[in-house]
Amino acid sequence: MSAVPANLRLANQAALLGQLLGRKAASRAELAKATGMSKPTTGKIIDDLMHAGVVEEIKLMDGGRPSVGRPGKQLRLATNRSRFVVVDLGVEMTRISGLPPSPPDQDRWEIQFKTPGSADAWQEKVAQAAEKIDIKRPWAVMVSVPARLPLNRLAAIAANVSYVPCRIPWVPM
Repeated sequence: MSAVPANLRLANQAALLGQLLGRKAASRAELAKATGMSKPTTGKIIDDLMHAGVVEEIKLMDGGRPSVGRPGKQLRLATNRSRFVVVDLGVEMTRISGLPPSPPDQDRWEIQFKTPGSADAWQEKVAQAAEKIDIKRPWAVMVSVPARLPLNRLAAIAANVSYVPCRIPWVPM
């Protein structure tokens, strides 16, 4: 990656998000120290990420420890709004869920249905699921398929996953 401002900003965003993913929560000062960025750079990027709904401030209860100065506000990856659609296309069952930027601690599937026998039937089921999940413009749609496809109905569906018709609201034309 060349060292142009846009690329450096993306690299800095990725570094900050990686720290929040690993730590669960941190202050701006802790993030600046961990990444080696200046505090103003860290603050500006965090403000942009908060405005985009990727990061949120959290209130922590006072731990009873005396501190000097104003305590830093703690930040974490956003948990309040689903931004991603995840589809687990299994041999027997298909599971679909909307997820926020902060990964959940345990599996949480909003929709589950028996994987139909044809690609058209599967696409129709996914279209119905799209209406039930409250994400109109997801940041990404992730589809998981088995590593070893059995020679049955799943192979036909998986082969067409990237060519899902536009009748599914999340997939642009």
